[in-house]
Amino acid sequence: MSLLGAGLYRIKSYFTSSLNKWADGLDAWDNEDGVHSRKLISIRLADSITAVDLARLTQSYSILPTALYLRSVLPLKVLVEGVENPDGTREMLSRENLWRYLAVREAVLRRCIASDFAISSSAVSAECNQCAKCVQSFRAIRAVASTNLKIGITTWNGLASEYKYTSIRTPQSFNLSNLCTACKEHLEWKVAGEKPKTWDKLRQMMGLIDSKHPSTWDSSKWGYLYDIE
Repeated sequence: MSLLGAGLYRIKSYFTSSLNKWADGLDAWDNEDGVHSRKLISIRLADSITAVDLARLTQSYSILPTALYLRSVLPLKVLVEGVENPDGTREMLSRENLWRYLAVREAVLRRCIASDFAISSSAVSAECNQCAKCVQSFRAIRAVASTNLKIGITTWNGLASEYKYTSIRTPQSFNLSNLCTACKEHLEWKVAGEKPKTWDKLRQMMGLIDSKHPSTWDSSKWGYLYDIE
């Protein structure tokens, strides 16, 4: 295998088109130094800024959905100000592309909120031993989602390796970490059911739907559907 081929293999293993491979290889975000690791490769979160250009240059369009997704959930500061490369240069989005990514970010956030409602609106576990308290916690989370006050896109992340319910606090001071064990397990089961739905909508959220190839992730049309300078 050539050096280029080996490099592309590693990149495709990171920006995978398979939900199972994504879930199997995904580790937790490292928020301190911005490094995100999978089995074969570790990159900075901001490296997704260049991944889309690499996809177009190498015609590796299968990496576009996850590359665009990871770019859309970057902190706003990174999207607006760019990121400094090791050689001192700065990777920046053009003004036009910045607006595009803000639109994508909005689509991702809408999906996150929709998932939140789906996850928290059904009844508590049949084995719940503190029903009133758990019901209040779920209601409080729905209230936060409806007003879009406290849910951060990097925290309430439908494709994250774990559902960070312990870090979500509501104005009413209810915390999903206060759920009973049965309801936490029930919550995790519902989250697991939402991930495939988010994955299936990923191409649409990223603006990558091709009417002639609606079911494939590898359509060569994608480079034209999402024209990024």
